[in-house]
Amino acid sequence: SVNWIQTRIYHFLTLAMRERTTNIKLDHRLLDLEEPAEGGAIPVRIGNGAKTSADLCNSILEYHIASAAIVHPPNVILELGGGYGRTAFVWLSLNKCKYIMVDIAPALWVAERYLSSIFKGKNVFRWRPFVNFADVQQEFEKAELCFLTPNQLDYLPEGSVNLGINISSLHEMTIDKINYFITQFDRLLAPAGHFYLKAWKRSILPVDNVVIDRADYPIPADWGVIIERTPEFQPMFFEAVFQKKG
Repeated sequence: SVNWIQTRIYHFLTLAMRERTTNIKLDHRLLDLEEPAEGGAIPVRIGNGAKTSADLCNSILEYHIASAAIVHPPNVILELGGGYGRTAFVWLSLNKCKYIMVDIAPALWVAERYLSSIFKGKNVFRWRPFVNFADVQQEFEKAELCFLTPNQLDYLPEGSVNLGINISSLHEMTIDKINYFITQFDRLLAPAGHFYLKAWKRSILPVDNVVIDRADYPIPADWGVIIERTPEFQPMFFEAVFQKKG
């Protein structure tokens, strides 16, 4: 449960985040986005009556940083650990692109419902088990929204993604798992493709007794750093955009 004091604090902080976004030189379309009715984000009304949320404000700022570092808009985006789809909502609202959501249950099912409900006109490749990509290739390639579990990354063709995204989930994994997924991104990214990463500067996994620092991320040697900085509202995080060698 959330009491009235916590609600007021949330509203104040969300409105402060929104105010900050209006003071940055953003793509004007970002400020026109409104928190959808579908989904679980707590909406806060701004001056013109439109609804925003902390999730939407964070997604707008993440989009702003990532897109500013990319010369050409990506045709194919793959996000690992995208939760219910807050990041995908912004990218799909502003770009004509294919978006591949990769996550585990139940988050993947929530994202599938959320995004397919908002973007009703898009062709959706719903999750299903397969072990041979050729069996689903035709349907997968026609789809604009695709939903996969992490084990299915192995079946995707090399160099088929222009932008990879991971926000606040790699730091929940052990180093061997982080290495596996970054290796997958390296395989799947096309030459000159980009990768946006947002994670804790230092994360602690108490169950595994593991500490992961920024320097521990096994970024491939041929990935250049386009930008790396501390995000606006999360001083304990870093965010970075890498570019694979062309």
